Amino acid sequence: MVDKKYILGFMTLVILTASVYFLLPDKIRIDVQNTKTTFKVFENESWVLSGTETTKIYNGSSNMLASYRNVTYDIQGNKVVATRTAQFKQNIFVYDYYEFDGDLSSVELYPISHEIRVVNGKGKILQYEVNDLLYSDVTKKDINSPQSFGHNMKVEWQDGNYYSQIFKYSDKNVGKLTVKYKVTSDDYRIKVRLFDPILVAIKTRTFRDMQRGDEKEIVAYYFVNTTCKFYTENSTWVSCNQEINRTIYNFTYNNELKRLVSNGIERVEVAKWIKNYWFTSLYLQLWFILD
Repeated sequence: MVDKKYILGFMTLVILTASVYFLLPDKIRIDVQNTKTTFKVFENESWVLSGTETTKIYNGSSNMLASYRNVTYDIQGNKVVATRTAQFKQNIFVYDYYEFDGDLSSVELYPISHEIRVVNGKGKILQYEVNDLLYSDVTKKDINSPQSFGHNMKVEWQDGNYYSQIFKYSDKNVGKLTVKYKVTSDDYRIKVRLFDPILVAIKTRTFRDMQRGDEKEIVAYYFVNTTCKFYTENSTWVSCNQEINRTIYNFTYNNELKRLVSNGIERVEVAKWIKNYWFTSLYLQLWFILD
C-alpha cells in the first residue's frame, strides 16, 4: 500500500508500509526494504530484476539474526537519504545509508552512494552480498572491484576486504557476489555501490560500398557494457540482432572528466542498409578524446 509519493526532480520517491522505492521512469527502480535492496531495470517494456543487495553480520561462521529492522528516509529539497537499520545481540547496529539526488538525470548516479556502518561490532565479520545478477561465466575468487554483469549492472566496493567471490549457480545464468570485511573498530564504515553504468553512446559512422545499388551504413557505438542491448545517444534500444561486430577497446567513461579514459570499453557496430546509393568510399568519424 502506498502511503506517500513525492516527485523530486527527475526522481519519484514512493513510501510504502515497510519500505521505500526510488524510480527513474522507464529506467531503474530501487526498493530499499527491511532486509534487502532490489534493483530493477526497464527492458522490453517491463521491469526486470537485475540485482539484490543484502548486508550481513557474522560472529565467526554464524550468521547473526537481527532482532529489529526498519527503513527511514530524510528529504532535503530533491535529495533523499534512505536508512536501513538492523539491531543485533550485544547492542550491535548495522546501518545502510543510500543517498539519492533527484536533480540528477543520469541513471548511473542512482544511488549516488551506499555506505554501510557497523556500530559496536568490533571483531565481527561484515558481509556485503549481491544476488540475482545475470552472469554466465564460472565461479571466481579473489576478484577486484569493480565487476560488471548483465542487465547493465556494475558493483564496486571499498578496498580492505579479505574475501571476494562471484558464485555461478549451476542450473541458471545467475551469479552471487560476496565481499567480506573484518570489522576493526566499534564505528566501522565502508562504501559499496550497485548501479547501472549506462554511458550515453559515442557514435562513429562508416560508409562501405557492399554491392551495386546497396550501401551499408555501419554505426558504431562506444559504451561501457557487456550485454547485447544498450542505450544509444538518444536513449533508444539497439537490439542484439542488429549487432554485427563487437570489439573490446581499452577505454572507459570517467564521470568526473566527462570523457573516455583508458580501461575496457566496447565498440559495437550496428548495420543499417541504405538503398539506391552506390559509391566506393570509406568515411570514419571519431567523437572521443584519448587519455
